[in-house]
Amino acid sequence: MKKIFCFVLALVLCLSAVVTAGAIELPETDDYRMQVARLITMSEADEELDLFNLGYVYEEFYRHYSSEDEAVPDYVFVFAHTLAPLPLELDEQVGDYYFHQTSIGGASMPTPDTQLNYFVYVPAKNVLYTALEACDMGFEDLDKAFASAGKDCALMGDAHRDFELNIKDATALQKYIAGMDVPWNCNVWKYYVFDYNGDEDVDIKDATAIQKHLAGIEE
Repeated sequence: MKKIFCFVLALVLCLSAVVTAGAIELPETDDYRMQVARLITMSEADEELDLFNLGYVYEEFYRHYSSEDEAVPDYVFVFAHTLAPLPLELDEQVGDYYFHQTSIGGASMPTPDTQLNYFVYVPAKNVLYTALEACDMGFEDLDKAFASAGKDCALMGDAHRDFELNIKDATALQKYIAGMDVPWNCNVWKYYVFDYNGDEDVDIKDATAIQKHLAGIEE
């Protein structure tokens, strides 16, 4: 009986140690959660924020390092908003990409130029840019950052759904127009991603426009 008690006690102590260690060491993606929250809500650096009552949502997709030796990333691509999101759907173009967002936060940001809650955070400067601002500023490897958003982001003309514009996309688009299956169901993306030439219609002209672009023929 005494042996069983000792075994149970040891097991409890081990589990307690694991839980304690897990509570102390936060996941790497939590490093910038509070900084981004302060910038979104325009709070002072020493102001305490109740993230739970703010309804704060934070998801980190990508960290960019200019070299392998750097401990701090050049920038971090995140999705974040505070307050209860509005039950709205939003499609918005950012450079050569389209974002589909199923809810919009009620924070002070985004800016009047964009309603997307995707941001680029620069730790060294403690500055937050909207995805649109970051695109206009020409951040390095931003295409990789956008692609990391997965199903909520798509490259214009990417009918093959691999985040690259190539001949496979023209072929996939032709198949879609003919009523055949394509790697993904466009649905909300139909007139945003498949409409490569921007004439608000998805037809063979879009496949031709992709082929011309790949051949270096610009109209």
